[in-house]
Amino acid sequence: MFLLGGNHLTSACRQLLLEEPDNEIFSYYRHVNIELYVGLTPEEAKLVGNVHNRATSSKSILFQDLVRQARSIYIRDETGDKWKDTATVVLSHIQQKKCSKDSLWVVFSVAAYDTEAYTEAERIFNLWESVEVPQHLFKALMGMEEEVRCQYLRRVEVRPDLKKITNNLKTEKKKTILKQVFLEKTQCSTWEEAEETYEPYVHMVDDYLDFNINRRCVPTEFVKFCDAAKEHRAMESVDISVDINLTSRTHQDLINHNSIKSLVTSTKRKLEDRVRQILKKIKPDD
Repeated sequence: MFLLGGNHLTSACRQLLLEEPDNEIFSYYRHVNIELYVGLTPEEAKLVGNVHNRATSSKSILFQDLVRQARSIYIRDETGDKWKDTATVVLSHIQQKKCSKDSLWVVFSVAAYDTEAYTEAERIFNLWESVEVPQHLFKALMGMEEEVRCQYLRRVEVRPDLKKITNNLKTEKKKTILKQVFLEKTQCSTWEEAEETYEPYVHMVDDYLDFNINRRCVPTEFVKFCDAAKEHRAMESVDISVDINLTSRTHQDLINHNSIKSLVTSTKRKLEDRVRQILKKIKPDD
């Protein structure tokens, strides 16, 4: 009996079973279906082999292919991380190179989505058909709550949406980090409290979104901005007493005239409040 095609497949199955003899997940590789030809001439055998090779020519392994393989292993054992060890072995064989779990972290993240989120991911995979799906959105979604993750995945209806949604998500994550830093620096409990206490400053947070920002890296300029906001707020909380007195240089006591007295009282109060506001904004060394 001569093997006319499938040499790579049988070799890969044999090697995998040697490395994982006790792993039941690979047990179905012990049996393969074949097409048996009898009485072929050498020329006919070569023809059959060539037809097989053209029909099974290798193609690039796409990101979504790896996710689907990992998913099939994950759903058999959703407890713990042991499934990742098995998936690493399988994906290494598929790519014909040794892979580490760290190099497959995005693949494993998507493969372990809850049913609803994975259904959305599969829908996105189908949009790309035989072209590799960009991983940027799936990387940006790592660490997000399942409900939030589904919301972003649903927004991808056509291919161009993926880049737009990814950029929006990255911006939102940056803004969340900046808000957290602002709250820590100003010692506010909630963003609502910060908006009430630091009203002019909270609207300036977006000015720092163009910087490179992640949970381990926040621009020094933004930290200084937060410190300045807190310092300025401390100055505003200082009680400053302002008292403005008006006198009349005429021989008549016009200040005590009813109509004038009412106008003076009203104007004096507004003027004192305005001066007080200006004084609070002046730095000690100005």
